[in-house]
Amino acid sequence: MFNFQQLLLYTIVPVALVAILIVRWKRQKLYNGAGTMNGPFALPLFGHLYFIFGKKPEDDLFKVLNRYAPFYNSPVGIWLGPFFVVGLHNNPDHIQTVLNSPHLLNKTFHYNFLRMNHGLLSSPGR
Repeated sequence: MFNFQQLLLYTIVPVALVAILIVRWKRQKLYNGAGTMNGPFALPLFGHLYFIFGKKPEDDLFKVLNRYAPFYNSPVGIWLGPFFVVGLHNNPDHIQTVLNSPHLLNKTFHYNFLRMNHGLLSSPGR
């Protein structure tokens, strides 16, 4: 006879595995593209958030990322949890392509999170 814990185990584990496989299948193109980019090792589920832990209080996120930038060629792929971000540095051609693209006028929620709403390069795309 099954008790409640076994029933929970036998239903939640397969449902969770199926959900992970579905998400992985739907984001397969993103994962394949991210796998070809330069960047440090990413932890499962956390990505590169381990760079933020242990940072000095006076360091902002950009100082922490700039500390590792010389080790990787631009563009650099960075996972912030489940979100993939492409970082550009030391390559004016890549930066010019991004700034001139009409498809990249709308900013993602990362700009709000990093408090970069109204700067010279991050003005709203209106």
